[in-house]
Amino acid sequence: MKVHADLNLDRITITNGDATTSFADFGGAIAVLNGTLNLDRGNIRDNQGSFSGGVGGTTMNITQSQISDNHAFNNGGGIAVDGTLRLTRSRVVNNTADLKGGGIARGRSWRGCR
Repeated sequence: MKVHADLNLDRITITNGDATTSFADFGGAIAVLNGTLNLDRGNIRDNQGSFSGGVGGTTMNITQSQISDNHAFNNGGGIAVDGTLRLTRSRVVNNTADLKGGGIARGRSWRGCR
């Protein structure tokens, strides 16, 4: 799912997403390219993408959620972020990436991650 706006998701499970049709495909489950992702009590698992197997975007607030068993063929198996990431009472487990950041890959620096 690619979104160019704010996206609010509550109590959602997304599985078996595939964003690997081109080298630039981003977000096997969710890609919020212009806006903020607010994920509350979500389960993102068994997805794959060229970049960001699970979720990707510039600003993400993830609360009481689990990001697991996702794969990226480049960076960010679970999460790829290029802005602000806030993880609260959440788990990022068993994600893999062929290059960097099996769990979390950060675009520019770790500043902005909490």
